Amino acid sequence: MKPPARGRGLAVGVIFATILIDFIGYSILIPVLPHFVSSLGIDAFWIGLITALYALGLVLFLPLWGWISDRVGRRPVILVSLLGTALSFVLLALSRTLATILIARFFGGFFGASIGTAQAAITDLTDDDSRAQGMGVIGAASGIGLVLGTALGGLLGGSTRRSPSTRPPAWRWRTS
Repeated sequence: MKPPARGRGLAVGVIFATILIDFIGYSILIPVLPHFVSSLGIDAFWIGLITALYALGLVLFLPLWGWISDRVGRRPVILVSLLGTALSFVLLALSRTLATILIARFFGGFFGASIGTAQAAITDLTDDDSRAQGMGVIGAASGIGLVLGTALGGLLGGSTRRSPSTRPPAWRWRTS
């Protein structure tokens, strides 16, 4: 049984926000990363690994989140993944070592793997006539998240050039 139209709209909005946050989480670090890791003295290999760990977490744990959401429901998985994503952002923002950055990015991907659950939830909420529109919402959230994340990362990256410091990059904008 599908929820009433108003409930579907709210659920689709939450799913949109979840996907948006996941893709912002993937792309926000890209412009900031070179400036941030230069203070750690690491090379291009580690920059690539930091970026790849998010995607690795997604690929490895997408089936697990799908399996869990089939058993306990879509809503709990999406809520846990949002909380986990937020915590991975905090860990990344507070990171001062390469190991912590690697862990934060992997956990970001682990919790971001709820994308499959979000797609399944859209399928649950839509009928055959509106399913393409629902999947379009996911595509739009993905694209907007990539654009916003990169732009936000660029703003943070710009602040790291103006005020070099040992503070984590997510907090540097406050002092510039």
